[in-house]
Amino acid sequence: MNLSHNRDLYDELFMQIARMHDEVSYRKHLNDYQGRRGKRKDFPAVSVGAEIDDATGVGHHHDYSNEKDFHPLILHELLERLGDLNKQSDTNPACPNCVGHCAENYAASIALKRIDPQEKNQDNHVLSDMAFTKAFQPRTWKNREWCANCRTMFD
Repeated sequence: MNLSHNRDLYDELFMQIARMHDEVSYRKHLNDYQGRRGKRKDFPAVSVGAEIDDATGVGHHHDYSNEKDFHPLILHELLERLGDLNKQSDTNPACPNCVGHCAENYAASIALKRIDPQEKNQDNHVLSDMAFTKAFQPRTWKNREWCANCRTMFD
């Protein structure tokens, strides 16, 4: 996987994580008042940014994936390289992430949709040209390694 050094992409990633912290703080504040039912929002496990050409996208880990969430190229390659969505990977059974749940897939789909709004691109070599920011755990701001599923998809 290629590492991105795009400062604007890192700024966008950190701004989204900061907004998550604000939302959680606000919901905690609502829970302090009796009679209010504001729930504390959970943070995603990982957030990451992706770029290809001049298009960027920021994605977050999901607990459930739907086919509509992804650019058709990403969806096709997920199914081809890793197996069925929302199940352990056939290729990387030791990887703790289910197929399609990773933030990298969502970030790459957003970036691809920006350069291919008609969703006609089926050239899977584009995936190896993608560059990603370091992956961060939003709750703690700690850096996380890319998983085996993501390396299979984007290497």
